[in-house]
Amino acid sequence: IPIALVSLVLCAANFSVGAILGGERFRQESSQALGQKNNAFVIWVALTFINPLVAMGPTFYILYHNIYNSWQIYRFERRRNQ
Repeated sequence: IPIALVSLVLCAANFSVGAILGGERFRQESSQALGQKNNAFVIWVALTFINPLVAMGPTFYILYHNIYNSWQIYRFERRRNQ
């Protein structure tokens, strides 16, 4: 649970800081650029050379950023269809 919570906080912080840095014009793009990470390599290294428990952090991060991306797509489609 602590690993999942830390990953959630880091994911939210990265997306939020990206949105702030992008300003009004590039908010969504910069949020994605800073928040969405490719953690497949980190997971592979953790599973191959370290303890599999270490891979839980990046795995939860991937889960959270995919949930956030899905929510953004849902909001976009909802606005477009109104």
